[in-house]
Amino acid sequence: MKNEWKRENFDILIIRSLWDYVDKIEKFLKWIEIIQNNNIKVLNDLKAIKWNIDKNYLNELSLENKINVVPSVFIRKNETSPIRAITKAIRDAKYSGLFRMDQNNFVYKPTIGANGLGANRFNLNDILINSEQQEINNEILCSLLSRSDIIVQPFISSIRDEGETSFVFFNGKFSHSIIKKPIISDFRVQECYGGTVEKNLNPSQSEIEVAQNIIDKIIEKNGKILYARIDMLRINGNLHLSESEIFEPTLYFMGDRTIANRFISSVFEILNS
Repeated sequence: MKNEWKRENFDILIIRSLWDYVDKIEKFLKWIEIIQNNNIKVLNDLKAIKWNIDKNYLNELSLENKINVVPSVFIRKNETSPIRAITKAIRDAKYSGLFRMDQNNFVYKPTIGANGLGANRFNLNDILINSEQQEINNEILCSLLSRSDIIVQPFISSIRDEGETSFVFFNGKFSHSIIKKPIISDFRVQECYGGTVEKNLNPSQSEIEVAQNIIDKIIEKNGKILYARIDMLRINGNLHLSESEIFEPTLYFMGDRTIANRFISSVFEILNS
């Protein structure tokens, strides 16, 4: 966005597809600052966008709002001994009860990232006894940690059979749900890795209410949210928040005109409120 852009050129700016922002995070943040300085109305709200950039928000939602989040530990940016730091963090999480004592399969990914980039699955025991695996993962982790924190979570096996269930909201109201599944040889559900997407035709009312509670808490923190996708995984039969996507999610209109109409109606609801 150029500095000479003026507020009078816009009624509203709806931010949608910014999937390369991860590679240009400083430029992106400066772009947001320019928008703010020009008092341009933005959806989703800039406060929400800044909050959602870094997955550390999961820790906040868990601790402050008592949301069931996929158990997570964080390794801070610029950590120079990432394998040792991850091993200690996992050990501490096991003794605290956050992770199961018999859990050895995990996933790590950058806290500032998109589309599964930088996400890797690993077995802790294999890394500890295999020097080659240590070297490979150490190199990957050091690269990721030069740009952001990383988040470490147990591999949730239900993603294989049940997939990741997503709930899409427009202006805080439930619109539709989809289910994403990975191919057998991968754990990532994104279509670019071979993942599949299908409509979730019969989400239960209790499931919708779980997702609704999450988006309500996010709105309390950040103001109006035109669009949001709440991604959830099932652990021991209960849905847990995997990620909340509120500034660059695929919304999966699925060629359904009624979904598109709900989205457009929500834009005007917010404009006229």
